[in-house]
Amino acid sequence: MKHIGEKLEGKNVALISAHDDDHATHINAIAAGHDVGALFHELVLTRGTASTHNFNRPAGWVAEGNRPTEGRAAAAYLGLVSIKHLDYPDGAVAEHIPEAVPLVQEWMRERKIEAVLTLGGLEDHGDHRASAQIGRLAAIGLMAEEQRRIDILEVMHKGGGEWMA
Repeated sequence: MKHIGEKLEGKNVALISAHDDDHATHINAIAAGHDVGALFHELVLTRGTASTHNFNRPAGWVAEGNRPTEGRAAAAYLGLVSIKHLDYPDGAVAEHIPEAVPLVQEWMRERKIEAVLTLGGLEDHGDHRASAQIGRLAAIGLMAEEQRRIDILEVMHKGGGEWMA
């Protein structure tokens, strides 16, 4: 398999995320992409206001706005070129796939996206699976419509603390 940087070199890359802090899972890919001139744009489908069950956070932690605030700060630190929210309900992204795909396609078209990076290999959360499906469908639709290539890369857990795309 090629090094992730070879897939991202000089490209406009879309991060299709379910939640504000999902780009943290892409840190190694973002670093490798920056090294070869990739520009990263993130489209976040929810504000992550309902999902705290994985973190044992105190009640009200998300309601106070910490997850979105930390997500924006991390995106700036990681050098993401742009970030946009679609504000679908957290925990219910799958219910909005048909309406989200054309919006994501238009967003990708405006940014001249050449590669899409999703959390498609993560089965831990329905929103991660749905956001990956939206990213794949949007990219496939644009490829067919515009007769151009868009690489689709999906982060997945290999086990033993290792990740791959």
